Amino acid sequence: MHTITLKRALKLKAAIEALVNANSIPTIVNYSMITSEVADIEAAKLKYADLLGDKRMLSEILAKLRVEIATQNVKTGIEQILADIAHSQRLIQIYTTMAGVKGETTQNHDKIIAYQRSLLEKSDTDAYRMPSTTVPICLLTPEEVKHFAELLKEEKQRLSDLEDSRVSLNLNNHISIGDDSAVLLRKHGLI
Repeated sequence: MHTITLKRALKLKAAIEALVNANSIPTIVNYSMITSEVADIEAAKLKYADLLGDKRMLSEILAKLRVEIATQNVKTGIEQILADIAHSQRLIQIYTTMAGVKGETTQNHDKIIAYQRSLLEKSDTDAYRMPSTTVPICLLTPEEVKHFAELLKEEKQRLSDLEDSRVSLNLNNHISIGDDSAVLLRKHGLI
């Protein structure tokens, strides 16, 4: 048995996927009527069969590796951390928007609306030069914007802590790869 960390397993999974998905199985051989021999065709057929077999086995290894990674992720708590990371990233997106709000707040909306209305009433111009008929009013108070900025800072720290936990678990937990699988993975330079 060959043992690797979860971190290495994730990289290996990506490498196997790339190798399996690569269109590298030759199905046509260019036979030169001048320099080729029939043996060249047979050699190409053997290479084709070997690569096809390897891809099938690598696909099977990939399937097993995915199951092993998923099992370890649940068993070690990584899956929960990944869910928490996704939640934290969504909160950061929300808080970033809220913390960046600028404009006149709802506290001053009566004054803003009255001023804009007076401009409209005084306007003797045509519709193209008329003052705006809409007024943007910020729904958040400056205190609320500040609060979202604080929440953003806290959530970024929480995300950093979660990422550290995930990395630690990925480095400190291992999965096993069978000897036959390890031989094929070595053949393709994956381990």
